[in-house]
Amino acid sequence: MTRMTSVVRVCCFEGCLKRLRKDNRTGFCPEHSPILICQAEGCSRRLHSDNSCGFCTKHRHLSPKWRTYGKEWNKKDAPNRAKKDRAKYLANPQAAREKVVRWRKNEPVKAAILDNRRRHALKATIVDLVSEDCAILLGFFGRMCARCGSSENLEMDHIFPVKLGAPTSLWNVQPLCRKCNRSKSSKMPAGWTKIPM
Repeated sequence: MTRMTSVVRVCCFEGCLKRLRKDNRTGFCPEHSPILICQAEGCSRRLHSDNSCGFCTKHRHLSPKWRTYGKEWNKKDAPNRAKKDRAKYLANPQAAREKVVRWRKNEPVKAAILDNRRRHALKATIVDLVSEDCAILLGFFGRMCARCGSSENLEMDHIFPVKLGAPTSLWNVQPLCRKCNRSKSSKMPAGWTKIPM
């Protein structure tokens, strides 16, 4: 009876005895391969010669270099991304709303978390406004929108968003017309005032 022996393949680089994966076609371990191969476990995709992170596009999130680059890029590109998103929304608002509805349907847990954040933030507010406070506030602003000066469709708006943990108190509320209130949404005052009317 003959016994079958399995051949152990090792890296062809001089002095390296690292074992190779079964799917390795180059004969070199990822460290010594003249052909760049993704370093992710179980992946043998070839990389471009200018690839600096060592991972394919599917696994580049595993690279620490890519993670720091991604964070820096997100900070740097946030204003441009917001403008692009806004332009895309204005081009087709119905499609944007449908996308949100689809997301809420596909991600019910995340949607519930977002809903609960606002609900809990509203419950956590210590001081609630009463009608006398609203009358004082409207009198202070001359019964006009704090931004555009319109006197139609006035709504009470949080200057600093409740979503970010701000309270519902007299110092944190302002009258805004419906249009200005919708454009402000949950933005901080500094970012919102830069948007042209």
